Amino acid sequence: MSDYNNNTTTFEQWILEKFAFVSPKFEIADLREKGEGRGLIATEDISKDEILFELSRDSILNIDTASITKLRPENREILCSLNQWQALIICVAYEWFLGSKSQFSPYFQVLPLQRDEFNSLIFWSDEELKMLKPSAVLNRIGRDAAEEMYAILVADIIPEKLQCPELSEFLTEERFHIVASLIMSYSFDVDHPEEVEAAENTDDEEHKDEFPLPRDPDNEIGENLESESSETGKDANGNDRDDESVENIEEEMDESEDKLAEDPVSEDACYKSMVPLADILNSNTTLFNATLKYEKTKLVMIAEKDIKKGEQIYNIYGELPNSEILRKVTLDDVKSFFESKFLKQLPFLKESQAIKLVETIFETIEESEFLDETLVEEADTDIVSERYEIFANGEILPEFLLLILITTSICQAAESDIKWFKKLVRSVERKPSSDFIGLIERAIMKSYQLLEDKGIITHSTLENLKDIIKLRINQYPSHVTDNSYQLPESYKPQTRKELADVVLFNEVKCLKEVIDGKFPPTKDDGSPKFKIIEDEKFLKNLLKRKIEEENAKAAKKQKK
Repeated sequence: MSDYNNNTTTFEQWILEKFAFVSPKFEIADLREKGEGRGLIATEDISKDEILFELSRDSILNIDTASITKLRPENREILCSLNQWQALIICVAYEWFLGSKSQFSPYFQVLPLQRDEFNSLIFWSDEELKMLKPSAVLNRIGRDAAEEMYAILVADIIPEKLQCPELSEFLTEERFHIVASLIMSYSFDVDHPEEVEAAENTDDEEHKDEFPLPRDPDNEIGENLESESSETGKDANGNDRDDESVENIEEEMDESEDKLAEDPVSEDACYKSMVPLADILNSNTTLFNATLKYEKTKLVMIAEKDIKKGEQIYNIYGELPNSEILRKVTLDDVKSFFESKFLKQLPFLKESQAIKLVETIFETIEESEFLDETLVEEADTDIVSERYEIFANGEILPEFLLLILITTSICQAAESDIKWFKKLVRSVERKPSSDFIGLIERAIMKSYQLLEDKGIITHSTLENLKDIIKLRINQYPSHVTDNSYQLPESYKPQTRKELADVVLFNEVKCLKEVIDGKFPPTKDDGSPKFKIIEDEKFLKNLLKRKIEEENAKAAKKQKK
């Protein structure tokens, strides 16, 4: 029997001893030939709501159960003063350091503890990272922040505060990244018992039935690869989380810049925890059929639907649907597009004037008191942001649409009366005129009313949106944009070049959906979320004051 199977057998014996209940209706299967690592397969038919396994809170790994907590009476308080990531990294690293002496040793034998078992971007070389251009994942590796956290842990917190210098020596930078990646892809946020009890006692049924799943944004981002693989019954990368997808790592350390300033564990309503056996389940947002639920004294894995003999049992690591797939359009993309558009339609403009003109529009939007009092408080992001998310199935953030609608309306105004607009912006490089600022502010208000109050955008806004998306697509390598690339039929372990191609292909596929007819997306009733109107009516409304002033001047001149 191989070491792999021996480790599985040892782990199975351990969970039978540790867990309160383990159903005989499933087995831990070796799915490596399918590229899925370990997984759970039903050996008998399982009914909806049937318990698959349950374990006491003593069987999960977190601050309460970790060996390092028990070294000294002060250690628990010190760990609780850290943030969730720091605390669990220390707890997991110490169990790894203990080896066979750890109470979790059989569990660690089935966890990935080698760097080549991870596809975390933190482990990619500079040359390998170049294969992901122009994906936004490259901006979210967080290597500097991770190294800052590591330095603090091994230089101060572990040897000085926890007085465990042997762990500092053991925790090399590579092991730190392995533990961080392990926690990112395996951990659950387990509510405290009192939180569960409060939920059970509340009359709010929606809250009562809510059993949180892992809420790491890192796990959610895995949808990027899952969109195409969900049809095959695989997880995001076609593997279990032993070999997590690149996109699962997109935000691996994206939050890291905030980690050191994050609220301490003592102020959270949960502990970030490792939950043995629960993390053996592969993830699939389409095929998931089991859910981990938290009770006051135990955790219970429940069948969410009937599971037939021979079927794989899937959990769902995060609650985002397949539409929640991050593809990014940058602010620079948007600026560059509108600068070119103004230059093309206004022959009198110099390039420097076009740049300043667009900059003035965006600055006025950022400083808009009208938006401060209305949209911004409810928005998912700022109207002017460094990046904008483009979701699957034509879903676009309303803030991004509003930015394009406002700027498009000013383009339309300029084109409607070039002579008037030339006077309006002639001082834009020195100091924008009050009339130009007034036009922008009116465009902001009218665009907001059109989009937010009526769910309407103009035809030119739609065309500009598509053109911006096309600019973004053109930044990708031709082999993933010219329809020549084909997704691999098998989801066996892939090279990093193959992983990079899958990421880029799916980003392009999502972007193309916007220009291929999936925008505007539909509501639940099947009607479009946004109505498209021709520009003339909206332009007339936007320029109403200008037209009135011109008419008044003409009438006055006629009287003379």
